[in-house]
Amino acid sequence: MKTTQPRKAFTLAELAITVAIMAVLTGLVMQSARRTRAAYRASICQSNQRQIGLTLHLYYNKHGKLPPDTGTLEGMMCEFISDDKIFVCPNDDDPDAIDSYGPYYVRRRNPHDMDGHEHFLLGCPRHRSAVSSYTTTRSTLSTLATVLTDDGRVVDQAASVDERTITDGALRFADGSTVTVKSANDDYRVTVIQSFRLPDGSLYTVVRVAGDGEVDVSVTPGSRFEVVTPGALIGVRGTVFNVKTEEGGQTTTVVVTQGTVVLEPKLTKLVTVSSIGSAQMTHRNVLNAGDTGTVDASEAIAEEEEPVAPPPDGHEQDYSLCKRCNGHCWGGYHCKKCVLEPKYESIDKHLWKVIKKEAKAIGDRDGDGVTDPDLVKN
Repeated sequence: MKTTQPRKAFTLAELAITVAIMAVLTGLVMQSARRTRAAYRASICQSNQRQIGLTLHLYYNKHGKLPPDTGTLEGMMCEFISDDKIFVCPNDDDPDAIDSYGPYYVRRRNPHDMDGHEHFLLGCPRHRSAVSSYTTTRSTLSTLATVLTDDGRVVDQAASVDERTITDGALRFADGSTVTVKSANDDYRVTVIQSFRLPDGSLYTVVRVAGDGEVDVSVTPGSRFEVVTPGALIGVRGTVFNVKTEEGGQTTTVVVTQGTVVLEPKLTKLVTVSSIGSAQMTHRNVLNAGDTGTVDASEAIAEEEEPVAPPPDGHEQDYSLCKRCNGHCWGGYHCKKCVLEPKYESIDKHLWKVIKKEAKAIGDRDGDGVTDPDLVKN
């Protein structure tokens, strides 16, 4: 009778090799899936920016100017875009985010545009080591650059505005450029908007200052650097200068120590330059070493901060809870998503999201002060 030998089991070495191969294959599959998911989210983000960019053009055509870069894009664009998701980057870590792109929006004039037409920069640095940016004319994907504070802390450009802001000390950029706070009131702050590599390898940095204070700026030659204040934009390519803002940022004074600075008024055309006196400028003002330029945008800023009409009777509390418009219901009306009208029986999804966020902050999960049956809980 023929007998069969029992089949030998896997040896320990064979099992170890098999497990190792499976682990490697699993890692490769997961890495590929992560890359695919990241690319998909980045494409959605760029699509969102394109739609917002097109809407900014519509806004300009209707109002004759771009919306201010001191409010929320989501609030100012709600008359054109009804889908809230367009304003939220898929990589935004805040589950209650309603305006991912507003902090990276900069309104400006093109120094090469002789007619002084307004332009804008819109970006998002949340996609790994890249920043997707959308300007008036094109969309690009660039590599993020490292930004450090003077104590060595790395500034996360994808973090909240507060985490990208300093009130004293200095900021140091990848090309050696620096921004140092010289003097500051309690309301003064310096915020990194973007710092990334252009296709030619040079660094492009945008910094926003607000409040009353003063900064010394030193820019490495060959780099593109812009300082944005409420009333002006200062653009340079390698120079040393000082920027002082007063009256809540309404007045901007630039003193050039070395090199050349382009001073662009954002809301007014009146610029006072020490070397030539007072003059009406339509697009830009070139300041050389020893020059001082001042932009007073107080009247123009006051015009932009038009009072909003009161909410419908009986709905003042609902309006105070909604942060969508942030005081910017343009055209003298209230969009239906911002304020309840008597014919609406429930609060919209956006308002419910805000209520839940505020309720959580004060430890009240039911939304204190609001009748539960009147809320849309989804």
